[in-house]
Amino acid sequence: MKIAVDIGGVLGPKLSQRLNEDGTYDVAAAPFFDAQSVLSAWAWENGVEVFIVSRATTVEKMVANWAWLWKHFRSILPLAAENIFIYVGERSYKAELVKRLGIDVVIDDRVEVLGSMPPGTRLFAFNPDPAEVAAYKDSGDGHVTVVKSFSEVHQLLFGDCQFGLG
Repeated sequence: MKIAVDIGGVLGPKLSQRLNEDGTYDVAAAPFFDAQSVLSAWAWENGVEVFIVSRATTVEKMVANWAWLWKHFRSILPLAAENIFIYVGERSYKAELVKRLGIDVVIDDRVEVLGSMPPGTRLFAFNPDPAEVAAYKDSGDGHVTVVKSFSEVHQLLFGDCQFGLG
């Protein structure tokens, strides 16, 4: 199984929430409470390959996401460079990457992004904006599952919750 995960709003706070007064980004901001433990378990389980697929609007923001990811996940995830896609470009490129990489599961906080994923991809909206969820449901396309934690995603995918977190 291949699982793609976004960074801001999914693994940890969005960049806008990590912006310091001097214009730099807070690399020390903690990941969401169960992101490290669950992703670590996925990465080390046989058959689960974790990908980071995240869009940044500027090169500076891309570098800030890389720095944050490196600080909080390098020691727990066996991520190879070829499994990390932090790019500056259009949102639509994420769907292209998911298709090209053969991703089975996508976890993102933006419902509009999930709605553009290839058919057959299992989609999880991580603490999405309720207005986006309502608009998406009104469109008649209801194949996105709303979740509030990585433990919840794990339970839905694998049927157990061995982390004691939820």
